[in-house]
Amino acid sequence: MSDTNVKSLVNNFLDGTALCIQDYIQALCHNKGRQRRKLGGLLPELSELYKKSENFDNMLHTYLANIDTAANHVRSFSCWVLFITVEVMIKYLLLGWELELYEIHEAHYVYCYLEYLFSWLRQTIICGQDQVSVGEGLEKKLAKRNKNMKRKKKRKNESDGFAND
Repeated sequence: MSDTNVKSLVNNFLDGTALCIQDYIQALCHNKGRQRRKLGGLLPELSELYKKSENFDNMLHTYLANIDTAANHVRSFSCWVLFITVEVMIKYLLLGWELELYEIHEAHYVYCYLEYLFSWLRQTIICGQDQVSVGEGLEKKLAKRNKNMKRKKKRKNESDGFAND
């Protein structure tokens, strides 16, 4: 698999997610009742998208492991999709409160579920922060490697120039 293949796979994955994200943004433009209905209908799509993102992350991890064993790709796409999914779930439950759909005796269950979802949201944010720090470290490593390669090339060109004289 080449870099161009990986770029095309990433583009195809992002193109596939665009429709789902578009539906999410459109759902937020409706009134509260319709928002809740649309968000509930969006959850199965996000579930499928999460499965695809996990497969894509595994494939990307395998590719990166073949190139550089020090490179570490830890589920950045699935983390992103999970973040959006949990966000939709939280919005769905909160809209139920705003629309007064829950009875008093259901409040405890809803609060417990919201607490659970907010802990998941926190974990996905931590996962994203870890990805940023890993990406920054990898970026520095690649910049250093490129700098060293340029030096070697320059030295080689200089030594070839002396050999030709």
